[in-house]
Amino acid sequence: MNKRRLAAVLLIMMGLVLLAAPQLTERWDDYRQQMLLAKWEQSLTLLDEPLAQTEAELTAALAENAPSPAEETDEQKAQAAYLAEHLAGTLDIPSIELHQPVLDETNQDNLRIALTIVQPSAAPGEAGNLVIAGHNNYGRGRHFNRLEEVALGDELTFTTAAEHFTYTVTAIDIVEPNDTTVLVSKKHQAEITLITCYPQKNPDKRLIVKGVLLK
Repeated sequence: MNKRRLAAVLLIMMGLVLLAAPQLTERWDDYRQQMLLAKWEQSLTLLDEPLAQTEAELTAALAENAPSPAEETDEQKAQAAYLAEHLAGTLDIPSIELHQPVLDETNQDNLRIALTIVQPSAAPGEAGNLVIAGHNNYGRGRHFNRLEEVALGDELTFTTAAEHFTYTVTAIDIVEPNDTTVLVSKKHQAEITLITCYPQKNPDKRLIVKGVLLK
């Protein structure tokens, strides 16, 4: 194969890699998100299990459920440790089939794999404004991709390790990116605010969905 032909083949291969890269990255991010959800849900199931009657039974139960060192990869260990430290809970919106992990800080890495809490925010269920941000991804159902389908009166639930907090949607707005009034808290009312870019292509606005805690 002459040099010119080799160069052409290399250019074609590079082009194919560049085309595939976004899809591969998105699949990897989805995989990491599923790991977060699986670990979170697994930890909640422990609340439903009866306590071991003796220390020996407890030790045996932990050993039976724990993955062996050979099965647990470094990536899984890192994900489990990160989740234990940063996962605030999960957000569910049945009307758009959303079930997403929510991390406790908004930064670029966190937004790639989950929804995130914009700090400072009120704690779930408490008076003030709990603000959650997420990407408006191209993949249907990823993060806040379907947030614009939410309607007034829809319910959404934020679940922590200890409680479920259900809110009802009271307002839907499209605002300028620099409009910070949506973050303002009402001292005596527990609110939730969901934020994503809008529209999906060439976004220059923000889609805002607000809700209040159901009594």
